[in-house]
Amino acid sequence: MTRWSRWHLVLGLGGALAVACGGGSGTDDAGGMTGDSGVRVDSGGGTTDGGPGDDGGGGDDAGGGSDGGGMASCSNAVLDGTETDVDCGGDCPGCPTGDMCAIGADCLSASCVGETCAAPACDDGLQNGDETAIDCGGGTCPGCPVGTGCTAGSDCASGVCDPTSSTCIAAGCDDGIQNGDETDLDCGGSCTGCDDGDSCTVHADCTSGYCSATTMTCATPTCTDGVTNGMEIGVDCGGGACPGCGDGGPCLSGTDCASGICDGTTETCSAPTCTDGVMNGAETDVDCGGGTCTACMDGGSCTTATDCLSGRCDPTSMLCAAPTCTDSIRNGTETGVDCGGGTCAGCADGGPCVVGTDCASGVCDGTTMTCTAPTCTDGVRNAAETGVDCGGGTCPACGDGGGCASGADCTSGVCDPTTMTCLGASCSDSVMNGDETGVDCGGGSCPGCADGGPCATGTDCASGICDPTTMTCTAPSCTDGVRNGAETDIDCGGGTCSACAPGEDCLLGTDCSSGICGGGSMTCNAPTCSDGVQNGAETDVDCGGGTCAGCDDGEGCARRTDCAEGYCVARTCRTFRSCNEILMGGASTGSGIYQINPTGTAPFDVFCDMTTDGGGWTRIGRLAASTTIGAREIGSINRSGAFFSSAWVQGATSYTTSTNAGVNLGTTTGMLDATSLWPLSSQMRFSCNASDSRGAVSGDAIWTPSAAEAAAFRASNLGGFGYATAASAMSVNRNGAGFASVSAYPTSTPTGFWGNWHICGAGGGATPNAGGGGFQVGVCHNAAGTRDNDISNANQVVIGYHVGFNGLRLECTRDTRSNTELVDGTWMAWVR
Repeated sequence: MTRWSRWHLVLGLGGALAVACGGGSGTDDAGGMTGDSGVRVDSGGGTTDGGPGDDGGGGDDAGGGSDGGGMASCSNAVLDGTETDVDCGGDCPGCPTGDMCAIGADCLSASCVGETCAAPACDDGLQNGDETAIDCGGGTCPGCPVGTGCTAGSDCASGVCDPTSSTCIAAGCDDGIQNGDETDLDCGGSCTGCDDGDSCTVHADCTSGYCSATTMTCATPTCTDGVTNGMEIGVDCGGGACPGCGDGGPCLSGTDCASGICDGTTETCSAPTCTDGVMNGAETDVDCGGGTCTACMDGGSCTTATDCLSGRCDPTSMLCAAPTCTDSIRNGTETGVDCGGGTCAGCADGGPCVVGTDCASGVCDGTTMTCTAPTCTDGVRNAAETGVDCGGGTCPACGDGGGCASGADCTSGVCDPTTMTCLGASCSDSVMNGDETGVDCGGGSCPGCADGGPCATGTDCASGICDPTTMTCTAPSCTDGVRNGAETDIDCGGGTCSACAPGEDCLLGTDCSSGICGGGSMTCNAPTCSDGVQNGAETDVDCGGGTCAGCDDGEGCARRTDCAEGYCVARTCRTFRSCNEILMGGASTGSGIYQINPTGTAPFDVFCDMTTDGGGWTRIGRLAASTTIGAREIGSINRSGAFFSSAWVQGATSYTTSTNAGVNLGTTTGMLDATSLWPLSSQMRFSCNASDSRGAVSGDAIWTPSAAEAAAFRASNLGGFGYATAASAMSVNRNGAGFASVSAYPTSTPTGFWGNWHICGAGGGATPNAGGGGFQVGVCHNAAGTRDNDISNANQVVIGYHVGFNGLRLECTRDTRSNTELVDGTWMAWVR
């Protein structure tokens, strides 16, 4: 009977005993054997299923077992229940190695072999012990394959455990672990080559391509390691770091070969030749020297003189030296030792030669091929000659272009110091040569000689004059009938002679009497009034002189007719704005007609009084009163504008002109438009010239108004400015008695209480309206021929007092209490 069989027998008997001894209804099933299909009890002896078989009387036995036949305990030190060994197996924890078991689940190792729990093994096909997968991991078994469980890299054959999935993953060349077929950490095997010092098994494991068989570590390539590695093209050769490969060895370029020649087709090193463009073999330089190739050119490397074409190997530099004319060797192109050949001095007479240049004499005897002595007919420049068979003192002088050392070697007497060749005669060589009659002058081909120089004819002289007695050139004059000196034509122009007439030659305007030199023809032009030059009779540029238009203000003049307008003052045209400016400008010739231009736009004639009170008065009004004309026909017109603001003539009933043109108050009567004269004036003067049998008088009154008074007077018009209510100072001169100051009321009011004795004398008051001794000047008008029965019919040009009142009577009317009678006379107004 097996242990398993015995165990079940005991278990069966125990159950029976428990039933037999229960003494009750069988509800105490501490062993779990009754009513629960054999549920196992835990090691503490209590029931595990809480079923109806519990012992209501607390029937635990003394041993802690089930009371009355219950389940076995896993801690009662008795093999009972489903246990396969004491307190283990079955429904109890697994048994340790060596205990009895029925199945693997009864063992802690999960391995039951021969009814005995076996120790965990790495080949039992189970995951047990500290394995992380079946038969692998845990530190005691081999590493697990990729995809199996792990807790650390040591559990995996690859050495890499994925911490996220806790499974082994494949080895990589960048996982920081030496795994896979790596010979060192992440290198070797199927990974990149290892660095020097890292472990290796074959050369391919190393970056250097060399794995030391002694240390089994990667080592730096050398040119003696017996391996083709590093930059080598062949084993320990080529690549630039190692010696070139031998003939037949592999190569990529000539530098890989000891011969320096790599056959591009076969990529093998070729044997050296004297035409391969490389210094190799016994050569002392590229394809030369060494006895096997031709001698080297100058500058090539050499070891002996035979290596050099020049026959000279410099013992210091060991380079072939160029032939010299002092090396005591016949080399280079020399025809003799250190002579001839064109590079060395010519050989002495008798020396070997091929051509004349090989000889010091320049002459090579073609028969004997030896140098011969020089002569002046040998066609060679030699000996002392400065040119071929000429110069040098022993042969004739050389012609133009021949060699020379001084002027004596030349027929022209001139040797160019730069080129040392004879120059042809010139007019600047400071030598009298050619056909010159003097040094560099005369002879027809050179400029004429200066005054005093030798000559044969006038053409030999700069002046064009050769004195036939002394045969010397004479100085030019403006009367010698020759164009010479600075003259631009015969005896004229040039600044030294008088200006040339129109049609004669010139260079500048100053050469011409007209001042105009035609640019194309270079001849003097006749003067015109548009040539931009003051010429002819002009008094300034293109003006004056009677032939051109008058000159403008500020331009030159000789007389007034030279000026477009104005006057000629101090030989300058002047335009004046008033009679006073004419007087102050020195252009006055006494009282009379003058031209002024107050605005600078249009001049007109005026009458100027250049004597009264110092002169300078411009007449702006002149009206005549005459009994032969008819009572009160003083020449006034009905007008609504301010007086002296438009030009008009006496006797008209409407304006006759809007400008001052043609209103000459020296010969006509009327008024000027004085608007432009007011800003130029500070005084106004009224004068009356009357003489008849009725006792009319003459007189002047000069008024110097304030700015306000002047403005008011000028602005007066019909219905406008009224009386002056305050007297003004006025200078009065009656019948030539001299000017005296009086008080007067100047006004130009054209209506009511103005201008005659009815105003000035009425009532004897102190003011015009109040009567009394007043003085008044002015201009008034109404319909011509109307009697002055009352003030509204006043029609006078009045100046002065009324008869019978204190003071001076100056008026151009004859007044009575009933009316005003005209007298012969002329009333005038002036400004200054």
